[in-house]
Amino acid sequence: MIAWFLKTAEFLVLDENQLSGDAPFEIFRLLKLKELRLSQNAGLGGTIPPEVESIHGLRILALDSNNMQGSYVQNE
Repeated sequence: MIAWFLKTAEFLVLDENQLSGDAPFEIFRLLKLKELRLSQNAGLGGTIPPEVESIHGLRILALDSNNMQGSYVQNE
């Protein structure tokens, strides 16, 4: 469950935090995000959920250098 204060978050930057396990799918339901960075967390895995395409204001999605699988279409 995502804490209430994260539901209005516009920026979530978690690069280089040694995150591991599957990325919680709830992160991809934060519809107010403009920037989501999960790069350089080699232990982070799971699948990029289709919900990421519903974040219409998302301008930066950085998922490099981790073990997440899948693809997404970036909103214009």
